[in-house]
Amino acid sequence: MSRADVIEARTSSVPEAASSGRTLILIQRVVGTASRRVVGERSGMAVIGLFYLLVTAVLASLWLTAANANGGSIAGYSTVAIVWYVATTESGTISVPMRLIEDIGIDIGSGQIAAEMQRPVSGLWVRVLTEVGTCLPRLVLCVSVGTVFASVLVGAPPDISTLPLAAVSVVLAVTLNLIAQHLFAGAAFWLSDAKSTWFLYQ
Repeated sequence: MSRADVIEARTSSVPEAASSGRTLILIQRVVGTASRRVVGERSGMAVIGLFYLLVTAVLASLWLTAANANGGSIAGYSTVAIVWYVATTESGTISVPMRLIEDIGIDIGSGQIAAEMQRPVSGLWVRVLTEVGTCLPRLVLCVSVGTVFASVLVGAPPDISTLPLAAVSVVLAVTLNLIAQHLFAGAAFWLSDAKSTWFLYQ
């Protein structure tokens, strides 16, 4: 490789690095701003925590009753595994807004989405990142409450070494759920109503 090729490669990599840096800064600012706004609404966080605890307690008691009636396990899963599964999955479900698809459909019908598409950044990804930032504090709260609840009810999880993998899986599940809801809500561009897609998604 000649000296000119080396210089050209170095100079061409500078804009790419700058672009990647700007993208990371944008992600950090959007997610951080949304997260701080949710954390500031303490009453809303308290309602979500109580609602999560109520739903998890009801589901866990139902599955515990079914497992105890079946000899202490269901399909090979012990009561400890079932309770921890319920606590984990419900944290990812309740932290996501239930009416998100309908809300996006309303924004599409009102023209707000069209206005956001005129910005120099992707309106879709800014919305997704905003929702991720909104859900993260709720997810942390639900996971914390669920951990205490499951530990008190049935003790430690079956395999503690899997907790990091479970944490990553829940975050990815929430993110993919949000992306999927935005994609489903896109039907409102043609249908002018996202309620039907919300029912389909549910």
